[in-house]
Amino acid sequence: MVKGEPATVSKLTDGTNVTVRPAGAASWRTSENTATVDISGTGVQNFLYGARVLRFKFGGY
Repeated sequence: MVKGEPATVSKLTDGTNVTVRPAGAASWRTSENTATVDISGTGVQNFLYGARVLRFKFGGY
């Protein structure tokens, strides 16, 4: 939990983790109007040549 807002974390059957943070719940570096989705797991590392997390940000304008 960051800034007191709950994040939703789902673990898929292949071990992939999906974390969804509503607007205002990410770190201080992210705009208060931005929601984030992080996807991590072995499949992501293979797809991104070793990167640990695939991150999407929505909003923040």
